[in-house]
Amino acid sequence: MLDSHPHSTSWSKEPEYNLIFLKCQQNYANDLLRSRGHVFLNEVYDLCGIPRSKAGAVVGWLLSDDNTTDNFINFGVFDGTSYRARDFVNGLEGAILLDFNVDGVIYDKLDE
Repeated sequence: MLDSHPHSTSWSKEPEYNLIFLKCQQNYANDLLRSRGHVFLNEVYDLCGIPRSKAGAVVGWLLSDDNTTDNFINFGVFDGTSYRARDFVNGLEGAILLDFNVDGVIYDKLDE
């Protein structure tokens, strides 16, 4: 059976490395969001070594003054809400399914 989930080319067998890698990439993505005002999902995929997708070309995150967006990028790893995420953060799980908090379609909301 084929695996339907893309894998990162930057993945390591060392859980601590993966945790640090994901934290750094999430922080960098948030720095991009604060400096540019938007980030596409495919840009985050690039940072994480994940293959791009069609959806990733149009969805992403926007910085907003009107509280219509979260105003931050979250990979869904560090919030401690799922037991698998907690196990990953604690080094008990070797892999994690990333659950990005995209704001939805953003390509049509960018200033030209």
